[in-house]
Amino acid sequence: MRGGNAPWNYVIAQWYSGKSLTYARNNLTVAKLFPAGLKNVSGTANVYNLLKNDSAGYGTMMIVARLNTLFAGNKVNQCVLSATGQDMLLQMASQGPGIFKPANSTGAAWTQADFKNYLYSNWLVA
Repeated sequence: MRGGNAPWNYVIAQWYSGKSLTYARNNLTVAKLFPAGLKNVSGTANVYNLLKNDSAGYGTMMIVARLNTLFAGNKVNQCVLSATGQDMLLQMASQGPGIFKPANSTGAAWTQADFKNYLYSNWLVA
């Protein structure tokens, strides 16, 4: 897995203070990041394994974006807040492609490509 241990230090500081890197990697689940769920991904799924094994999929894209909003600093989470203050990333995650559309949208529900374009435009995924 690329990226090293630095991002996991934030996970440890936030949720697993005093625990080891291995503990954090073994225990961080999707439900911890997305309490309302991540469409088509089990809440008990291990985040480390998903990132390691699914480098280009929808679940990975959403997990990376969520981790970035939580830990990138400089209030990057503001990148995904709607005009009414709702966290669009959490809404996107729980509803998924084909269902989610922004509150101010009159068009069709967003596709996975729309999700990626939105997250890319807000500098949350590459």
